[in-house]
Amino acid sequence: MGNFFNSLLDVIVFFLIFLLAVFLHELGHIIGGRLGNMRFNNMFVGPFQFCFDNKFRIKLNLNNFYYFFGVCTNLDALDDYENLIERYFKALVGGPIMSLIVGIIGLIVYLFFKGTIILLIALVSLAIGLATCFSDLKKAIEMKKNSDVGRVSLVMALAYGKPMDEGLLTYIKDHFNNLGTINKMNTENIMNIDIGLRFKIIGYINNLEVDVYELMKAIMKNKKAFKSRGSKNLLFGIVSSSILYILINDSNVKKAKEWYEFLNGIEIPKDLSIDYNKALIESILFDGDIEDCGKLVTKLDGFYKMKGYSQIEAKVYQQVNQCLREGL
Repeated sequence: MGNFFNSLLDVIVFFLIFLLAVFLHELGHIIGGRLGNMRFNNMFVGPFQFCFDNKFRIKLNLNNFYYFFGVCTNLDALDDYENLIERYFKALVGGPIMSLIVGIIGLIVYLFFKGTIILLIALVSLAIGLATCFSDLKKAIEMKKNSDVGRVSLVMALAYGKPMDEGLLTYIKDHFNNLGTINKMNTENIMNIDIGLRFKIIGYINNLEVDVYELMKAIMKNKKAFKSRGSKNLLFGIVSSSILYILINDSNVKKAKEWYEFLNGIEIPKDLSIDYNKALIESILFDGDIEDCGKLVTKLDGFYKMKGYSQIEAKVYQQVNQCLREGL
């Protein structure tokens, strides 16, 4: 029995050390953001939500384990939309740099003072720092090399992070005004079209130079190119947005049903956003319960805790509801 409790205590201690290392990593993103005159309004670590918007608060986050291992959300440019790529770069690299610094300092301290806990903090921080060099740091470097990817990622992060205001809406409109005609299927264009179609549905933008029908023809022809989980998520997003767009704007039920069959063939783990998008489409195509969609919008807000995202999807839901009332 004694060995069991000792082992359990070791697990608890290691878990707490891991959470501390994650906290320091996410704090690095917060500091990097502030150095770039940006602010993440929420930081999630373990069962805790740290709020940095109007007043610092700590809340329990017990309904979303998706954020359990650390994430910063609700990015705010603080009403300054100049040089965003360079500023966002600082926010992205802040996490890996903080973890590596903590790890190196921890190892130096351990050499002089020993202590298992100090060593564990150093090693876990180094592991997180090195691992995120292949995610956060890689993303930041790619963003600097190819500003197109960085720009659409920023548009999504900012639009999802806070409720829409005039400055943010102007930045979004400028982004899509500068895109030109989209006729090439790559990651950044798929992201642009996905979010762009939703923005067009709810009236945030008027211009999106893309032939949705030709795009979907190319996507359906090249489905095998979407192999990874991330690319399948992209695929699901663009197909569901395209279906909603042609239903609301073109009343093209026949083509929408064809694309819906294709959508059902995408092998992807279910989550709340997937259930919501399918429920929206089914409410139009198959007389599904639109009230269920309204309930899912509320769940999205409580689950993801991103006010801008919730606002966008609430407006999409309103458009679908209006479409049903008026009839296709």
